[in-house]
Amino acid sequence: MKTKLVIFGITGDLSRRKLIPALRKIIASGSGGEIEIIGVSRGPVETSDLVGPELAAMTHIVTMDLAVQADYVRLKKVIAPGKNEQTLIYLSVP
Repeated sequence: MKTKLVIFGITGDLSRRKLIPALRKIIASGSGGEIEIIGVSRGPVETSDLVGPELAAMTHIVTMDLAVQADYVRLKKVIAPGKNEQTLIYLSVP
């Protein structure tokens, strides 16, 4: 089963120091299964700079303005799980 991991606040300190390094180790060990990382950010960011080359191919960054309804619609389309997919949402925000 494929897992879509949605990380709100992917550019924040907690994600950079703890979550992304942990994901790198899980993927490197081969125990992560099939995973797609969807990072939600308020500003533009270069994917490979943020998550490193190991996770860049499986990561999609969605930039959104939290006050704009159309951005939520766009995010919903990216997150929408297909058959045999599950979605895990992680809030890395204060």
